[in-house]
Amino acid sequence: MADPSNETMAKNKNQQTFQTQATQHTDEEALHIAKATQTPGQTKEQTKLIAKGIAKGVAHYKKQEKVKQRERSKQQRKSKRATEIDTHEKPGDLVSKPEAETFRGKFPLRIAASLFGLAGLLHLVRYFCNTSIIIDSFTIPVNWSLPAAIVTLALSAWLFRHS
Repeated sequence: MADPSNETMAKNKNQQTFQTQATQHTDEEALHIAKATQTPGQTKEQTKLIAKGIAKGVAHYKKQEKVKQRERSKQQRKSKRATEIDTHEKPGDLVSKPEAETFRGKFPLRIAASLFGLAGLLHLVRYFCNTSIIIDSFTIPVNWSLPAAIVTLALSAWLFRHS
């Protein structure tokens, strides 16, 4: 099995090689431009300095373009997200649904919420009245009713909120 660190190093080396080649190409182009615009009496050292300045300017321009491209990409993603949010239906937005469809979706939830609420209230009554329930020969402890009431009332509230 290949060592992941070796793969990473190879990737970095390839990237560095590409960057080095790109830099060399830019330097060659800059030197070519500097020689093409050379004035009479200009020394080779001066031409090389001009070529370095051109290469530096090109690198600076490329860096600025990368920043601008990132900003454009961010703006495109933001606008894309905004249009997706606008086109998708929001959970609480019932304006776009037909009346019958919203009634069909809400009615079962409200019935279930009502049943959970009733069960929760019955558990509370049992807890406070200290009423015992015996099934076959097993007596259900009264202190089980308080947690059962909390859970069923919470479910009821949650279902009412979503209906």
